[in-house]
Amino acid sequence: MTDQQYFECYAELVDRLASSHELDDELFYRIFEGKIKPIVRNAYMPAAGYFAAFDFDDVCQDIFIKLWTRCVGAYFMNDKYEKNPAWFLGWCKIVVKNHVTSLLRNKGNFAKDPIDDPDRPAFVSVYSDPSKDLILHEVLTSMCRAVFSLSSKPEMKLTWLGVYLPVYCGEAADKIEANHLFVERYLDGTLRDLSLGVKTELEETPFFGEVADGFSRITDEIGQERGGVRKEDAAMRELLGDDPLGKISDWVYKINKKLAEGLSSEVVDGSFE
Repeated sequence: MTDQQYFECYAELVDRLASSHELDDELFYRIFEGKIKPIVRNAYMPAAGYFAAFDFDDVCQDIFIKLWTRCVGAYFMNDKYEKNPAWFLGWCKIVVKNHVTSLLRNKGNFAKDPIDDPDRPAFVSVYSDPSKDLILHEVLTSMCRAVFSLSSKPEMKLTWLGVYLPVYCGEAADKIEANHLFVERYLDGTLRDLSLGVKTELEETPFFGEVADGFSRITDEIGQERGGVRKEDAAMRELLGDDPLGKISDWVYKINKKLAEGLSSEVVDGSFE
C-alpha cells in the first residue's frame, strides 16, 4: 500500500466512523495488511528465534484483534491524540511493540512491569494521569523528534510544542483550549520566552532527556543573528499578527501536515523511534 492509498483509506475510515460510530471492517483490514502488518514484522523479526515458525501469523491475528477492539476508544475518541495518519500509525506501532515485548517476557519468564503491559496503556482513560501513559509518552516523544528535524521555521515548531505539551501534561483538555492558553502565556512575550516556556514544560515531563538534543537545535536556530538582531528577540505579537489564534492554528496544521506526509513510510520501515 502506497502512502497516498493509506491516506485515502484512513480518511474514509475516519469519515465512516464519524457517521456510523463503527469501524469499517474492510477499510481497517486494508490498512492493517498494507501498513500495520509491516510494523508487526519489523517488531517480530529481530526476536523470531524465540518463537515457533508459525507464530508470526498468530501474533498478527492477536494484534489485529487488539487494535480492532480498542482503537476507537483508546485512539479515535481520545482527544489527546492528533487524528491524522502518522499519529495513528505511531500509536499502532507502540501497541505492537508492547505486545511483542509482553510475549518475549512470557516466554522467558521475565518479570513484567505493569506499566509495560500492553493491556493497560492501550486504553487511555480521561481520568488517568497523561504523564504516566506509556503510549502517549512514546508517540509524543517520536513526534517531538520528528518536529525538531523539520525544516520549518523555529517559531512554528515551538508553537506546535507550546500547544501540544499542555494537552499532554493535562493543563488543557484539548487543542482549542491549548491555543487559548498559548495566547495567554506568550502573546505579550518574545520568541525567547516561548522557547523557555516550552523547555520548562519539557523538563517537567518524563522524557525530556530523550529529546533534549533535538530541542537544542531549535534554541541554536533562534539564537542566530541577522543584521545584528537575534531571532529570539522577536515579539510574539508581531510573529502571530492580527489574528493570533488563527496563525497558531495555521502553524500547527502545517506542522501536522508535514508530519503526516513525511512520517508514514518512516513508521513502516522501523525508523519511527
